[in-house]
Amino acid sequence: MIYTQINKMKASGASSAEIDEKIKEMADMKEMIKNPVLRFGMALMELFPFGIIVTLISAVVLRKKEILPAYDDTKLEGAKHGTRQFFN
Repeated sequence: MIYTQINKMKASGASSAEIDEKIKEMADMKEMIKNPVLRFGMALMELFPFGIIVTLISAVVLRKKEILPAYDDTKLEGAKHGTRQFFN
């Protein structure tokens, strides 16, 4: 991947100072990724916003009574005090 980025920069006409800076930046990132705690934190920060969005959307959808109506078990035959009787 590093070589691909360097070749793209050379093809776009980047100066050798810019290419050296990019190589240093990539080497620093490679060292950071070797730390498992930091790698876990980076993965968490990538997934956390998506999880929050999915949670909020599902909360909004499930609050709509047309999608998931409230269950009223008092209308069941043989129900006592609002609870279902599964066993006799």
